[in-house]
Amino acid sequence: MAATVSMGVSTQRGDFGALAGERVHTVNLAIPDALSEGDLRIVERDFELLLEIARAHPKGINEVLKAAAAKDYGLAKSRASAIGFTEADFRQRGGGCWLALAVAAAILLYASKAE
Repeated sequence: MAATVSMGVSTQRGDFGALAGERVHTVNLAIPDALSEGDLRIVERDFELLLEIARAHPKGINEVLKAAAAKDYGLAKSRASAIGFTEADFRQRGGGCWLALAVAAAILLYASKAE
């Protein structure tokens, strides 16, 4: 059974210095309580793809974030497509994108509750 979790960016400790004092975005994700070996391979591939895109297109990632923050979702989608940063791109390359984000969110959420 999956749990639904709301997660937002917190700037209280300055973890996201560029966002300090700016908008806080909240995302609702369904978090699985277990992953199959196949799911784990997808998560691993997702993180490989994220790292690859972050290294190759740091400016492009910031353009996507800036457009999304301005609620210009058409521009955000266009910029994401240009750098291979869409769900379809990830799936074509053996990933799934949202699964990795859900797992990362769960780990961060559960770890922060343990502090």
